[in-house]
Amino acid sequence: MNSFFQRKYIIQGIILIVALTLIARLFYLQIIDDSYLLSANNNVLRKVIEYPARGIILDRNGKILVQNEPVYDLMVIPKEAKNN
Repeated sequence: MNSFFQRKYIIQGIILIVALTLIARLFYLQIIDDSYLLSANNNVLRKVIEYPARGIILDRNGKILVQNEPVYDLMVIPKEAKNN
């Protein structure tokens, strides 16, 4: 009968050690280690800036006050420009 009680404590000890090991590993991965956080943020967050196209603004008589005109910016880097 005594051997059963000793086995019970050994099995409880093994389960306790495994549970504490898992808890410690989860704490390390979620709180201390930042590599998974950075990887998840790079995977999920994607910043894209889209400028909305505005519509034509009319006055109460239906005359056009403002309308869209496409505008382009040209930037030249002197070192990369070829002499023509």
